[in-house]
Amino acid sequence: MLELRPDGSYAVNTQAVTFEQLDAKFHELYDQRPAKLLFIKSAPNRKYGDIVRAMDVARGAGVQVIGFTPPEAAKAGGH
Repeated sequence: MLELRPDGSYAVNTQAVTFEQLDAKFHELYDQRPAKLLFIKSAPNRKYGDIVRAMDVARGAGVQVIGFTPPEAAKAGGH
């Protein structure tokens, strides 16, 4: 799960990463996986461009399928 947090930061599987670290992190997680699926959860205040840039990095690292966690589901999870 890639999170775009309200404060402008990013997290992969709850681990904070900078935008510059995303590519290496995606390669670390996905290079050995046959199924390359990533879910994205974005804070409502994040810009669309931030999401697109992060998706581009993920695709460049070999992620094939990207899904979005709807805001309602994120709220229901208590996060």
